[in-house]
Amino acid sequence: MLEKLEELTLYTIQLEKANQQLQQQRRQDHQGLQAVKQKQAELEQLLIQVLKQK
Repeated sequence: MLEKLEELTLYTIQLEKANQQLQQQRRQDHQGLQAVKQKQAELEQLLIQVLKQK
């Protein structure tokens, strides 16, 4: 019984570490997405300016 409890405890720790890594990756992905959205908005504004000049 104690051995099984130790196994489950170690497994829980592994899951927590994996979860933390996934959360960190999600934060990084979110930051990258925000940067892409910002660049897209800038490019759209530049395109509008170019089209108005014609």
